[in-house]
Amino acid sequence: MKSAILVQRPSGASSRFRILQHLDALRDAGIESEVLTIPDGATARLGVFRSSADADIVFLQKKLFSAVELAVLRRFAKRLVYDFDDAVMFRDSWRGDFVSRSRATRFRRTVRTADLVIAGNAYLAAQAQPDARMLSVLPTSVDTDYLTPAPEPAPTGRLVLGWIGSGSTVGYLAAIAAPLKDFLKGHCDARLVAISDKFDPLPDDLPVERRQWNAERELADLRCFDIGLMPLADDPWTRGKCGFKLLQYFAVGKPCVCSPVGVNAEIVSDGTSGFHAVTDAQWTAALEKLAASRNMCVEMGARGRATVVERYSKKVVARQLAELLTELAAH
Repeated sequence: MKSAILVQRPSGASSRFRILQHLDALRDAGIESEVLTIPDGATARLGVFRSSADADIVFLQKKLFSAVELAVLRRFAKRLVYDFDDAVMFRDSWRGDFVSRSRATRFRRTVRTADLVIAGNAYLAAQAQPDARMLSVLPTSVDTDYLTPAPEPAPTGRLVLGWIGSGSTVGYLAAIAAPLKDFLKGHCDARLVAISDKFDPLPDDLPVERRQWNAERELADLRCFDIGLMPLADDPWTRGKCGFKLLQYFAVGKPCVCSPVGVNAEIVSDGTSGFHAVTDAQWTAALEKLAASRNMCVEMGARGRATVVERYSKKVVARQLAELLTELAAH
């Protein structure tokens, strides 16, 4: 079986973790894939659409095309799969107004056109359900053979609160600056580390070590955390998030404190693998509990690791994806 994978940027996180990291596993399952980057310009895109005509399945990752472009793609695609892991039918948290008629229209049109829609979580699936012919939920996954706990326990030192993310999400960390400052003020043996490409929304008076994200250093940086943080606003955009930070923290055996928004509430079992926190007081209380017991951190982190290996590992999700594509090709 041949598949054509259409992505906006091969280096983008969604493309890498939703489909590109699974290409070897798909090949082992008998599915050969050609990755095609979606170019700018109608003429160039037409060429990409035409080149996908030989594939048994065209896999479109997250991009929403205009009505004309989608119709042309559909004409060339024998079977069309649409995969998405963000609430693309809405504007993001920083736009003020989440509702976008153009986004919603393009999304509904794409879902109606696709033979199979793959959503990153149940919230996203619910957005597609009224219009989808075939619909499946497939979580974003991490490579648990690569992201592993440190082979030896780190020597006891300063407690490290850690956050990793992009410049588009660092504003959520800034939103819990008050409880973080209160906690750090009361714990001179603790520090906060943030890893990102941009840090602009963070307040100047928040004592945080800012590290530029680096692929080669990412594993070591994650392993240096004692507690992983994933704050989120609760809005139509964030409810579509797929909890990738939590999966990274858990994969390296770290407990998490998170906003119980969307799939976060499913990934983190409150009081078992981490804590849920909504108010500033809840964030402070959760951090205090974990800071009081390094053994609790280790035990919760181990439970989180087990959760990721069982449900969100690259091996598990790649097998499910191969089954979905094979079933679609048989129809």
